[in-house]
Amino acid sequence: MTEPTREDIFGLGGVASQARDTEIESQWLRQHFKLPYNPFPPSGISPDAPEGPPLKDEQGQEIGPQVGRFIMSAYRDRASTQGLVIIGAYGTGKSHLLRLIHNQINEWLGSGDEKALSIYVQRPRVEAQDVNREILRSLGEDTIRKMLWYCMQREIAKDSENQSEALAKLRVELEGPIFAPKERESSNRVARIFAIDNLQDYRKFLGAYDAHGWPRERLRDYFTELFTRSLETQSPLEVIEAYVALLLAPDEKSRATWESLLALGKRRKVPLMAAPEFLQDLLSLTRINGYVYTFLLVDEFEEVPSGYLLTRRQKANYMYTLMEMLNKVQVGLGLVLAITPEAWEALTSQAPPLQDRLPTVIHLGTLNADSIGRLMRFYLGRARQDADLEADDPLFPFSERLIDEIANKMPARTPRSVLQFTYQVISHCVVHDITTITSETTQTVLGNFLAMKAGETQKRRLGRR
Repeated sequence: MTEPTREDIFGLGGVASQARDTEIESQWLRQHFKLPYNPFPPSGISPDAPEGPPLKDEQGQEIGPQVGRFIMSAYRDRASTQGLVIIGAYGTGKSHLLRLIHNQINEWLGSGDEKALSIYVQRPRVEAQDVNREILRSLGEDTIRKMLWYCMQREIAKDSENQSEALAKLRVELEGPIFAPKERESSNRVARIFAIDNLQDYRKFLGAYDAHGWPRERLRDYFTELFTRSLETQSPLEVIEAYVALLLAPDEKSRATWESLLALGKRRKVPLMAAPEFLQDLLSLTRINGYVYTFLLVDEFEEVPSGYLLTRRQKANYMYTLMEMLNKVQVGLGLVLAITPEAWEALTSQAPPLQDRLPTVIHLGTLNADSIGRLMRFYLGRARQDADLEADDPLFPFSERLIDEIANKMPARTPRSVLQFTYQVISHCVVHDITTITSETTQTVLGNFLAMKAGETQKRRLGRR
């Protein structure tokens, strides 16, 4: 058999045996710029766990204190739903700010006797009910099962203490009618299963139950009653049964029951249930588990009033349902939306009452020289701190003069554009062995950068974003 011709079509020969480009780049950056790597994200989008400082709004006011006041006001005044809108064009840092809020709430308010919970929804889907599904996904399967059990175990303890009729009915279901003393003695098996020690964890309880060989299906009616009683739920039976099925499912089937719960109501002409009631149940579940307040952060909300994902009717239904959710849920909810200016204008014109329910507004705009410098110092400083490197000037290899030039010459000074541009400047220096960044360097990179951005803008206008 003839050997195939070995042709290096893609230029891959020798790559695996050579030093990686990243290692060469790192050595160059350490030697000339006192950096372990290019510190700026190439996409201009901060990491999923952002630590960068909030900058200033369109009016030149610091954003951090404004967000802090909203969080504390909402957290302390739990008797009403409060809303915050973050308005900004693409690349102004809306997603970064939302993720920062999310992380800060969960880190600083996520523990203690009166803890708060933040849930981040990356973008809305076709119907408002999907917000509730995103809440379930954010909490996760195991957390939901633990929360459900915590709600129900208190009711089980009450039933055991009061010898409730519901528990007596379950005993008969498990062991049959009890007449003789000997048979009454055998019913102690049920009492042992429902002992306080077993109630501490749903896995332990179900393990003790399974040891007697009884099918878990016999617990379904009792657990359904417990769930309804503990949450004072308004949900239809199909939803309650989905929660109960998740709790009762063996480990090998739990994933399937979880997906069933997430899929409830999809592909129905008539919704299975109203999203406001479902949200009320979810918030009741979190409150019973010790979260006195829940912050719901919805990113990219511009898709609802002005995107291409929804039909006109779906948009109207979505906004109506959102208003109903805000009207129905009066306690323990803070809603934060991130949206573009054009979409916010469309939203308030199509659903004026929403503006009244979301009174706090932060406008994100372009960055001035001071904010550009702060942003760059943060990324440069974090990279050096991670590698235990130091530079005499925190801005090195940039300078205050170069920052002023960037602020004056870059037309769209959003955080994303600034980070993309500075990444390209550093990369340009590495490739061309430029050890000192000058005005000529930044001007060369800026020309290429603006050409790239013009192409992106054209694609966005054509709807291919």
